[in-house]
Amino acid sequence: MIKRFTAIFLTIFFVATIVIYFACQTDWADLGLVEYRSEEYSEGKNSTYHDLPEVSGTVYFLGKGSLDLPDDDKAIVADLKNMTIDLYQNKVLIKSLPIVSIGKTGLPWETPRGQFRILTKEENHRSSITDVWMPYSMQFLGNYFIHGWPYYDDLTPVGLGYSGGCIRLETTDAEEVFSFAERGTPLVVTGNNLIGDTSGHYLARTKNIFPQVTAESYLVADLDSGATIVKKNSQKIYPIASLTKLMTALVFLDQVNPIVKVTVGKDSKFVPYREVGGLEEGEIFVSKDLLWPLLLESSNKAADVLASALGEKRFVLEMDKRARTIGLSHSTFEDPAGIEAGNISTTEDLFRLTKHIFFEKGYIFEVSRRDKIKLASHTWQNVNSFVSRQGFLGGKTGQTEAAKQTALNLFEVEIPLEDSSLSESRRIVVIVLRSDDRDGDTEKILDYLTDNIYLVKDGE
Repeated sequence: MIKRFTAIFLTIFFVATIVIYFACQTDWADLGLVEYRSEEYSEGKNSTYHDLPEVSGTVYFLGKGSLDLPDDDKAIVADLKNMTIDLYQNKVLIKSLPIVSIGKTGLPWETPRGQFRILTKEENHRSSITDVWMPYSMQFLGNYFIHGWPYYDDLTPVGLGYSGGCIRLETTDAEEVFSFAERGTPLVVTGNNLIGDTSGHYLARTKNIFPQVTAESYLVADLDSGATIVKKNSQKIYPIASLTKLMTALVFLDQVNPIVKVTVGKDSKFVPYREVGGLEEGEIFVSKDLLWPLLLESSNKAADVLASALGEKRFVLEMDKRARTIGLSHSTFEDPAGIEAGNISTTEDLFRLTKHIFFEKGYIFEVSRRDKIKLASHTWQNVNSFVSRQGFLGGKTGQTEAAKQTALNLFEVEIPLEDSSLSESRRIVVIVLRSDDRDGDTEKILDYLTDNIYLVKDGE
């Protein structure tokens, strides 16, 4: 009798084990991935286990070392790190000239980086923003030009210092670039504001304990190194709702005079939740001040007003163009507020956008992490739940029926080192799409980082 009971018990246990095993395999197939390396990694053997669908690694960004220059034509590279402008013919460097000044980091008119083309050429262009003449001007994006030393009407040159975002050369050098360049000549503006030690690999202490989250797609990555830590469906396209407003802010700062005054007009179309931000018809603002309601309260009306400076159709076209300049190959836009389901992207594209803004147009995230701002009769309050969290560096959230809940948040996180008694502060982005609980998902992921992930510094 006892033998029979034992046999039955062992059979049930065996079957249950098989069922649980396959159930776990199915569950984990939906969770995403973590990069796991064995202890042999530190010995240089670099054994990697790929337990889950996607493979962690590094998302690469535009840099001078990986430029795709045309084989049989001209190209210009503006290297803002080394402050040179380089002229190429048939991929051969033929001349390197010094850049005198660029836009100051952290201000709305920081010099944009990306892949552009020379749009226009004027031997003398008058700036509508600063009322100065700019000799040998070559426009490459909105308000941004390569040009010689600017001067006033009485021929007095402007003083030394930062530019208003343009790439400023000595006038004789600008004339040489002007003679070399043609309309349509490719221009790559590279070099970032990256600082500090960015090396290292993220490892997991225990495999297969990633928390269950509701998001259909997510990506968690190191802003400085570009290394992804965990991700799921990172190349799958989803509606992104008001995460769109990050691109809206970027294009506004590219294309519109940030200190020009704008008037809140009558609605030309239905604006959902137009009351958010409290903008009333007839109110007059300095245009850059509308970034506060846009990014803090996610005001659709603020997006509408900012886009009206160019006309919404052209503004959205510029959003799509700007996406291409920074390598967002799966992102398109239908409106500046993120209302339409056609505002789409991937978490990998959104990471590229995040990194570009953080290092090349940091003013946007500076605005987005402010708790609140008072301006005249308005007080705009940040609706992001993480604004009061220690280490919050900025971000944006969104929600529509098509997109469900979306979030893109930046944090300074203490990541344990291999010796768990030590840690290092790292700048991390957490992106979730199609979530039922974006805040809960983000919290679970942050807990996972500090509880189970550790950093091995390169060379150790």
